[in-house]
Amino acid sequence: MSQQNYADRIRDQIKVVEQRIATLNAELADLRAAQRVIRQLEENSSENHTKGKKRAFFMPPEMAQAIRDNTISSAVIAKLRAHGPMDSGAILDELQKTWRHDLNSSTLLSTLSRMKAAGRIINKDRQWMLPQTEEALSSSQLDNASKPDVAESHTPNNVND
Repeated sequence: MSQQNYADRIRDQIKVVEQRIATLNAELADLRAAQRVIRQLEENSSENHTKGKKRAFFMPPEMAQAIRDNTISSAVIAKLRAHGPMDSGAILDELQKTWRHDLNSSTLLSTLSRMKAAGRIINKDRQWMLPQTEEALSSSQLDNASKPDVAESHTPNNVND
């Protein structure tokens, strides 16, 4: 085996190991975020029991599912549902403020690319957004929720009048 082939094999192995390290670092960041949430909940719980006072733990509602799922993609979907189209910088800022302060841009961009390839999001004019079918479904559900039922809006007054 030539030295060049051997060197190429070593470079390939290094790339594989580096990719695995990046994956493990992303998983570690997810676990640390969950650990912070658990620690905060435990602190709040112990304060409630020792002082008899209730202290609320604030979590933006759109992030609750992302915390339960503990995935970046769930958090991205939640943000896009809440805010509409956003560029990657805005998504990163929002996720760092409300979910994971240690989230880095390369991890987010990788996740956005995978989500785009899977058809979960689209990118138009550097704006990430949900596919039209989901946006239309969400907006029609909101529209229907704000309209009264037909039966309520056409209730006759007193028939004997």
